[in-house]
Amino acid sequence: MAKEEHFYRLWLSSQWEKKNKNEEWNQWRREHLEEEIDLRQANLLGRDLSGANLQGADLEEAVLSGVSLVEADLRGANLKRAHLQSADLSKAKVKGAVFEGAALTDTLWHGVEDVTAEQLKEAKDLEGAQGLSEKIWQELEEIAPHLVSWRKKEVSG
Repeated sequence: MAKEEHFYRLWLSSQWEKKNKNEEWNQWRREHLEEEIDLRQANLLGRDLSGANLQGADLEEAVLSGVSLVEADLRGANLKRAHLQSADLSKAKVKGAVFEGAALTDTLWHGVEDVTAEQLKEAKDLEGAQGLSEKIWQELEEIAPHLVSWRKKEVSG
């Protein structure tokens, strides 16, 4: 279960109407570098986490569906079994992030340069995902063909 303080700090900082979204959160993170961020099972459905520093955060089983993670720092984050359906990860930093069992249906990956097929191979699904490089799709076809079968149906249909 998410640590209440972490959840509320991020929740309040990520309101759509805020002008400097997530700046309060990022400032707090700079001041608490050693603190482990626990957002397990947090329901952040539809929040705007653009530019948020979530580096190394534990987001296991978090609900991040429809969330904007544009330019967010997710390096080393634990996203095991997280719900990321329709999330926008464009230009996010994801090196070392764990997506095992994560629901990645209809996710946007435009401009994400540090994601690897190895990171995605144990995801629950990738159906409808956009913006991943053709190289990633080819590698996934070899190591996790079940994640790319929908693309073949889309082309032949």
